[in-house]
Amino acid sequence: MEERLVRHGANAPQRDLAQVPTADAASRAHSLAQVTHLLAPTDPAPAVVNTLYSRLAFLPSWRDRVTSRLATTPLRPVLVGIWPPPDLPGRALLATLAGHAGGVEAVAIAPDGTWLASGDRDGAVRLWNRASGRCTATLTGHTSKVTSIAISPDGTWLATAGENEEVRLWDRASGQCTATLTDSNHRGHLVAISPDGIWLATGSTSGEVRLWKRV
Repeated sequence: MEERLVRHGANAPQRDLAQVPTADAASRAHSLAQVTHLLAPTDPAPAVVNTLYSRLAFLPSWRDRVTSRLATTPLRPVLVGIWPPPDLPGRALLATLAGHAGGVEAVAIAPDGTWLASGDRDGAVRLWNRASGRCTATLTGHTSKVTSIAISPDGTWLATAGENEEVRLWDRASGQCTATLTDSNHRGHLVAISPDGIWLATGSTSGEVRLWKRV
């Protein structure tokens, strides 16, 4: 696992364990997914293993293995925690996706559950692979914070609303903006897509809801 982490990045050990059809492997993969956002490359490269062990040492599914590993072949230099970190994740946490420069203001999950989208205060929309936790695309075009995201029923396109009175439609595959819905009298802070994917609804701070044909 150490070799895979150092050579192929934070997601490699998790992907390997996910291929093992046992409850123990699933538990270990879950614990790894919770800390992958902390495993950025280090200099020297093997030092990233110390970061990994500083978290896993306090998780039940890994505690004995980590203790045994550090006792027989300690990695140097290394700081060994005496008490559990105050920010250990709860059992319900699946993973943490890191990458936005600004605070996240909106998030939506694709109908098939394989990917999701998030929007931040700087106007960027990121698409994520749910299984790997990787950002697969960054959609740029909004000049103000993204306040709402909706994903089409077939998962091929999405709509995003910004604070600057516009709603943008995006093609998921290419990451291109295919249309912009604007109205100077309607600040479209919220957006929703119909179950048939043919029309949209936007809500505004003025108390209006407007319906739009997908273009």
